[in-house]
Order: sequence, then structure tokens, then C-alpha cells
Amino acid sequence: MGGDERAASRRATAGTAVAACCALALLTFAPRAIVGVYQRQLLNAFDLGGDIGANWQAAQALCWGVCAPFAGMLADRLGYFHAAAIGAVLSAIAIAALGISTEPANLVFFAGALLGAGLSGFAFPLALIPAARLDAGRGAGLVAASAAFGPFVFTPMAFALLASIGWVGGVAVFAAALCGGAAVATAFARRAKPPTQSGDIAGGQPSFAALGFVVAVAGVDFAFVSQRFQRYVFDAELSANTGASLLIAFCAASVASAFAAGALSRARPGRVLAAVGAARLALTLWLILAPPSRNSAFVAAVLHGATWLSLWPPVAALATRWFGPEKTGFRLGPGIRLGLCVLAWQIGGLAGGWAHFRFGASLPLWWALTAMTALAIWPCAGFDGGFSRARAVLPRRRAKP
Repeated sequence: MGGDERAASRRATAGTAVAACCALALLTFAPRAIVGVYQRQLLNAFDLGGDIGANWQAAQALCWGVCAPFAGMLADRLGYFHAAAIGAVLSAIAIAALGISTEPANLVFFAGALLGAGLSGFAFPLALIPAARLDAGRGAGLVAASAAFGPFVFTPMAFALLASIGWVGGVAVFAAALCGGAAVATAFARRAKPPTQSGDIAGGQPSFAALGFVVAVAGVDFAFVSQRFQRYVFDAELSANTGASLLIAFCAASVASAFAAGALSRARPGRVLAAVGAARLALTLWLILAPPSRNSAFVAAVLHGATWLSLWPPVAALATRWFGPEKTGFRLGPGIRLGLCVLAWQIGGLAGGWAHFRFGASLPLWWALTAMTALAIWPCAGFDGGFSRARAVLPRRRAKP
């Protein structure tokens, strides 16, 4: 086999693996969609109140964040597809158990703790690492765009299954789909080689705490903005057709921004992260200052969609190539570093949700959030310098004769 044929074969193999990462990223939202859509049916089946739903959501977020570094450690040792296969199996068990469980406590365990543990290995941020390695220009962007498109595939599907075969049947269908995702991940895990650690350079960069602070603030901001955005759209008194157009605008903005963030994060992830932070700041100010109306709701939907998942491609790029043993004291692979960022995000989201529940949407709290969001943009300016130096000294592969 000649050199051109070998190169074509490698490109085809890389393209197939990127497609598998995109399919798994798309499937990531399936368990969250079914738990969200079927929440009322689950609570009615167990004769429980809405506070139990809040408890399982908090348990899911907490277990997701706590288990994320361990899932990243597994991805560093064995590869992303091994972690995704285990996470998909755990998620399938958690979803399937909802249809046959008879105890209220099991609802919090399966829909909260077990599903959160499964999502830690199955969630799309870990898929950004192998996708970027296989196709540095487009891989991460395609994976992020696939994840952004997931809610708009599985949420209507969950409603359609609920209307046709009921929530128990819908749970079974989604559990089978997750088992299919586990089979795909297992097939690629057998073919893929364990990842090799590159020579990351940490000299001269800011501390990892700076990146963790940026991600945690983004989690706090997302918790507040999600609550406020729903109320904002409700106060705008939109018609059904306008609401559908609003959803399309949100979908288009989220998919486009996720792909652009993934593609641009190859060279300048710090600038991409700063741009996402500026868009979050603009959205926060818009929700505070702009009165609810049809046009202002569309602007908010576009900004909300643009900031939904576009945070993760630059964070994954920085966590993959940035920090080495000189800064951490011991070697941390890119998976565990990204897992720590997920933990920071979940802690920030829980803190933001608690503050919103405890103090309400008071104006001083919103202005404090605005100041914190603006402060989180400042460290991003220094990220690209260290990233460029790290890329400059990474060992380059020699072309085979």
C-alpha cells in the first residue's frame, strides 16, 4: 500500500471515529430529555410533589460533577469510547429502572445519582478530546454542534412516544437507544488504541484555578439565566407560532455557535472563551434592562442559544494542551482536567440555583452576577499566550516515507 493510500485510509478511519463521536454526543441528551418530559408522569406514578423532582435534579448534577474527573481518568487510561460505553450502560439501566421501580426513593437514586454517574462518562465534553485529535479543524465543532442539536431531536420524540405508547413505553424505547449507543462505543473501543500523553508544557501559564473560576462563573450564570429566560418569554405573551419560531432561533444559534466555537478553538481558544463570556454578559444585561416583547424575546433566544454549549470547545482545547506536571504537581491527563472543569460547572450551577431559590430574582443579586460575569472575562485574555507556547513545543509527528 502506497503512501497516498495509507493517508486516505487513515482519513477514512478518522472520519468514521468522528462520526461515532458525533452520534454519541447527539445521544447524550436522550436520558435528560426523557426525565424532563416525563417528570410529571413519574411524580404522579409515585404520588410525589415537585420538591422530589428538584431533589433528583440536584442529585443528578452533583453526581455528574463528582464522577466527571473519574470518567476523565478512565478516558485518559483506556480511551473515550470505553468511558462512553460504561456511561451509556449506566444511563440505560437508570432509564429502564424508572419504568419498573415501585419505591419513591428509587426515583431519586435512578433519575438522580445513577443517571448523573452515567452522564459523567457519556456526556459530550469528553468526546471533544478524541474528535479534536482526529480532525483538528472540524472534529470538535461537529461534536459540539451534534450535542447542541440533541434536544431538538429527542424532546419531540419523547412527546410523540408519550402520546402514542405512554411514558412506560417511551422509557423502554430510550433505554434501548442508549444500549445501541453503548454498542457503538464498545465497537470503537475495541478498535481504538489507548491514548498517548503528549508533552504538555505548563511554564508561564496562569494557574488551572483561573480556568476553573471562569467555568464555575459560567455555571452560576447559566442557572440564573435559564430561570429568568423562561419567565421572560412567558411575560412577552407570545403566540404559539411565535413560540415555535423562537425555538427554531434558539436551535439555529446553538448549533451554529457550537460548531464555530469548536472550529475556532484550535488556534485561539482564549479569545473564543472571552467571546462566549461577552455574549453571556450581553444576555444578562439584556434580561435585566430590556422589557419583555416579541423582538426582545428573539434577541434573548439567540444570545441564550449562542452561549449554551459554546463554552466547552475552548475549555476542552485549553484543558487538553495546556497544564502539565509543573503546575499540578503530578501528571493529569486531559480527560481528568476536563472532568474537573465539569465539576466546577456543576458546583457553580448548584450554587446559582440555590441562590436563586433562596433570594429570588432580586435586582442587586442580578447586578452582582453581572459583575462576576464581567470579571470572568478578564483571565481569558492571557489564555492564548500559554496555549500558543504549548503548541509550539509539542512534538510533531514525522512523516512516514
